[in-house]
Amino acid sequence: MITSKVYSDYVAFVQSKSLRGRSKAEYLRQVRKLAERHPQRSLKQLTERAVLDHLIHLRDQQKLRPSTLNQAVVALRLFYRDYLGRKWQLWEAF
Repeated sequence: MITSKVYSDYVAFVQSKSLRGRSKAEYLRQVRKLAERHPQRSLKQLTERAVLDHLIHLRDQQKLRPSTLNQAVVALRLFYRDYLGRKWQLWEAF
């Protein structure tokens, strides 16, 4: 379980969106999965490259279906672009 303030604030951000309950839960789960891969670093400290590597790992190592991978991309884009305001080129690649 992630207990950081940035994550708890993100939970509130996701809850404020007009998304279905399942989508909200999946978005939060995808961000938690990223945090679990980098327990020594804050989600705010992760670089664009680290997030890209995570998505590549999901695609190539975990063999996620395209629709599930797309959910991960959308979830992480919501966190990094919409919530944290990161203007990364990554979102154009996926």
